[in-house]
Amino acid sequence: MLCLNIIFEQKNMFWLHLFLYKKNSNVLVNGDSVNELLKGQNIHCETRSLGVGDYIWILQDKQESKQEWVLNVVIERKRMDDLEKSIHDGRLVEQKLRLINCGIAKKMYLIEGDDRMLADKESGSKRCQQAIADTQIKHSFLIVRTKNHSESCNFLTRMTKLLYQSLEHKQLENVCISFEAFQQSKKAQKFPARFVFVRQLLAVNNVTPLIALSITRVYPTLKCLYDAWEKLNGDICAEKELIHKTVRMGTLDAFLNHCNGDIEMDECLTMFAQYRHFSSFSQKDIPQLAVSLDISEKIWKAFRD
Repeated sequence: MLCLNIIFEQKNMFWLHLFLYKKNSNVLVNGDSVNELLKGQNIHCETRSLGVGDYIWILQDKQESKQEWVLNVVIERKRMDDLEKSIHDGRLVEQKLRLINCGIAKKMYLIEGDDRMLADKESGSKRCQQAIADTQIKHSFLIVRTKNHSESCNFLTRMTKLLYQSLEHKQLENVCISFEAFQQSKKAQKFPARFVFVRQLLAVNNVTPLIALSITRVYPTLKCLYDAWEKLNGDICAEKELIHKTVRMGTLDAFLNHCNGDIEMDECLTMFAQYRHFSSFSQKDIPQLAVSLDISEKIWKAFRD
């Protein structure tokens, strides 16, 4: 780690660079690449393969170019159509987890475009807006919205100038991490596919951790669930009922398998009451109950509709 006091005392010894992830560097804006557009605004930028995020800012020692320190800001760029796809395939959850654990304090999502880019403008818009709200409120990301990539470039220009001014006025956080440590953060983060799917299921209304775990015992990943839906040959009713018919839970799981705020003494809880001294029984003696049809349909609508 590098104390910024050293940078403030020797600020003429460092370059401030904007690093762009490779996939974003070739995007054209009115015929010009992003690199060319930013350099035209006197922004020092460089294309790198980044472990996490799409844009970061680094301080580079003018005498020792290999000495690079990452400032406490990281940005992930998402076009609206890519946001919609990443919700479906689970990339959004995994990306957020990596960003949360990358060691950078200030995390932003740069959301580019609008609902006109979505394949399903009605349900897709609702899913995207919910995902954006969750990212901002639950996970404390700053959300920046732009109309197109040209506006995004203008935002990056303003951010670079703001960071430079903050360096001059000693207004940044006290610590940076080395670029090497930042790159290693991705290798250190290994999220099993089942863990990612559990997190996705928990985003569905009324799905509890125990219900999510029960589902992933049968369908370890979202792809497994998709494959099972596909085998039903387009039978929508059968797809909606699939989890209800194939996932069984023990009575402890079933105790939480309700869809409103009030726990009622339905068949599920009656059976639970009958086995309240279940510790004297083996697991096979405890009744196995289905995930409710309502939750089964909600999961189908969240990932399939």
